[in-house]
Amino acid sequence: MGLTALTVALGLVVLCAAVGAGAAGVGCIAMGAVAVWAGFAALLGHGIATTMYFVGGGMLTAGIGLLLLGGVVFLVGAVLRGAAWLLERVLRRGEARA
Repeated sequence: MGLTALTVALGLVVLCAAVGAGAAGVGCIAMGAVAVWAGFAALLGHGIATTMYFVGGGMLTAGIGLLLLGGVVFLVGAVLRGAAWLLERVLRRGEARA
């Protein structure tokens, strides 16, 4: 039963890390949206080169945020599949004893 407790503890650590990475992903997407907006606002006063710079940087930042969110979805899915496997194993062991 010690290995089961260790596995559950590691799963909780991964889920906490996933929540942090998800928050970072949402923050990156928000920063990217602000940078894209600033780029289009710069079109009115500073020219096309500044607009292209800000829009490109904003899209890159938002893309990194989307990658972070995709990684979070993958991690949470892997942890939940592992938890389901672990629970099934424990339940089958209990059925075998009964």
